[in-house]
Amino acid sequence: HIEQDRNRLFIGDLPMNLDQSFLEELLRSECASEHGIQIDLKEARSGMNKYAFVQFEDAADAKKVIDNLNYTKLDGVAIRISYSDSETLRIIKKNEGNLFIRKLSAEIEVSQLHEAFQSFGEIISCKIPLTDRKSRGYGFVQFRNPKDAEKAMQDLTDASINNQKIEIERYQRRQKLNPDRTYTNVFIKNLPEKYLNEEAFKALCQSMGEVQSAALAIDATDGKVLPF
Repeated sequence: HIEQDRNRLFIGDLPMNLDQSFLEELLRSECASEHGIQIDLKEARSGMNKYAFVQFEDAADAKKVIDNLNYTKLDGVAIRISYSDSETLRIIKKNEGNLFIRKLSAEIEVSQLHEAFQSFGEIISCKIPLTDRKSRGYGFVQFRNPKDAEKAMQDLTDASINNQKIEIERYQRRQKLNPDRTYTNVFIKNLPEKYLNEEAFKALCQSMGEVQSAALAIDATDGKVLPF
């Protein structure tokens, strides 16, 4: 069964040199019908890539595109395709069923992350943030049904991807705090070498008072602490 209003897609992480005619040709290669396609192609605020909203007349065409073209690599970067109907946008905005996955191997592709979680239910968004086309070592998986996310988090406790143990938690958007009223987040640089492991660093912080969280900046490529 295909929801009739699921005929609008969002496509992100498109190359800057991509033009609308190429994108339309790519999408039409997956469409079974000759119905029209409306493409709204825009440049991201970062100036690093483009994104598009695509309206199909036939919801079956939209489904085929998302099934067959999601995570296709263009210029070496996987594009991301998700539904952009009102219900899906509401779920994404409220962060329902959104999981934060830490300690991902640098070699993990976003398609592999999606595959690792897809058996638990419909995934509406999956992303691994990149810097200079390299993984930052974490990702996000958002399910349509929050119960599927809870089941995935429970069943994949202590799971590994590519022989590397991952950590899963519910995603929580950081709250913007008024620094005049509350300031509890501290950035520490130039640490002595003896504190450049998580256990020693946490012990150092705890010696100064109750700690809610403490983490070192780790390079996803080689696992070493990043210099600042």
